[in-house]
Amino acid sequence: MNIRFHTEIRNGNIIVPDEFRAKLGDDVPVEVEVIVQNGSDAGVADSEDFLAYLMKNPIRFEGSPLTREEIYAERLR
Repeated sequence: MNIRFHTEIRNGNIIVPDEFRAKLGDDVPVEVEVIVQNGSDAGVADSEDFLAYLMKNPIRFEGSPLTREEIYAERLR
Protein backbone atom coordinates (compact mmCIF):
# COMPACT_ATOMS: atom_id res chain seq x y z
CA MET A 1 0.00 0.00 0.00
CA ASN A 2 1.33 3.44 -0.89
CA ILE A 3 0.03 6.54 0.85
CA ARG A 4 1.46 9.99 0.24
CA PHE A 5 0.70 13.13 2.21
CA HIS A 6 2.25 16.39 3.39
CA THR A 7 2.55 16.93 7.11
CA GLU A 8 4.60 18.51 9.90
CA ILE A 9 6.86 17.22 12.62
CA ARG A 10 5.66 18.41 16.04
CA ASN A 11 7.64 17.70 19.19
CA GLY A 12 9.62 15.05 17.31
CA ASN A 13 6.50 13.25 16.06
CA ILE A 14 5.39 12.88 12.45
CA ILE A 15 1.73 13.87 12.31
CA VAL A 16 -0.35 11.41 10.27
CA PRO A 17 -3.55 13.01 8.91
CA ASP A 18 -6.75 11.56 10.35
CA GLU A 19 -7.93 10.17 7.00
CA PHE A 20 -4.89 7.84 6.86
CA ARG A 21 -4.67 6.70 10.50
CA ALA A 22 -7.30 3.98 10.17
CA LYS A 23 -5.62 2.61 7.02
CA LEU A 24 -2.19 2.42 8.67
CA GLY A 25 -3.09 0.83 11.98
CA ASP A 26 -0.74 0.74 14.98
CA ASP A 27 1.98 -1.81 14.16
CA VAL A 28 2.56 -1.26 10.45
CA PRO A 29 6.14 -0.69 9.31
CA VAL A 30 6.48 2.47 7.22
CA GLU A 31 9.15 4.10 5.08
CA VAL A 32 9.53 7.85 5.49
CA GLU A 33 11.09 10.25 2.99
CA VAL A 34 11.77 13.72 4.36
CA ILE A 35 11.82 16.64 1.93
CA VAL A 36 12.63 20.02 3.41
CA GLN A 37 10.61 22.78 1.76
CA ASN A 38 12.39 26.00 0.81
CA GLY A 39 11.56 28.70 3.31
CA SER A 40 10.92 26.11 6.01
CA ASP A 41 11.62 27.15 9.58
CA ALA A 42 13.08 23.72 10.33
CA GLY A 43 16.45 25.32 11.03
CA VAL A 44 18.22 23.71 8.09
CA ALA A 45 20.20 26.13 5.92
CA ASP A 46 20.24 23.84 2.86
CA SER A 47 19.83 20.20 1.92
CA GLU A 48 23.54 19.46 2.44
CA ASP A 49 23.16 20.34 6.12
CA PHE A 50 20.13 18.13 6.58
CA LEU A 51 22.07 15.05 7.73
CA ALA A 52 23.88 17.12 10.34
CA TYR A 53 20.50 18.55 11.43
CA LEU A 54 19.05 15.04 11.83
CA MET A 55 22.08 13.92 13.82
CA LYS A 56 21.50 16.78 16.27
CA ASN A 57 17.68 16.46 16.21
CA PRO A 58 16.78 12.79 15.67
CA ILE A 59 13.21 11.93 14.73
CA ARG A 60 11.68 9.87 17.51
CA PHE A 61 9.99 6.62 16.54
CA GLU A 62 7.83 4.58 18.86
CA GLY A 63 7.97 0.96 17.85
CA SER A 64 10.40 -1.87 17.43
CA PRO A 65 13.37 -1.52 15.08
CA LEU A 66 13.24 -3.43 11.82
CA THR A 67 15.16 -6.67 11.57
CA ARG A 68 17.81 -7.11 8.87
CA GLU A 69 15.37 -9.34 6.95
CA GLU A 70 12.64 -6.68 7.08
CA ILE A 71 15.02 -3.97 5.90
CA TYR A 72 16.10 -5.94 2.82
CA ALA A 73 12.82 -7.78 2.13
CA GLU A 74 11.91 -5.61 -0.88
CA ARG A 75 15.30 -6.19 -2.48
CA LEU A 76 14.97 -9.95 -2.19
CA ARG A 77 11.67 -10.15 -4.06
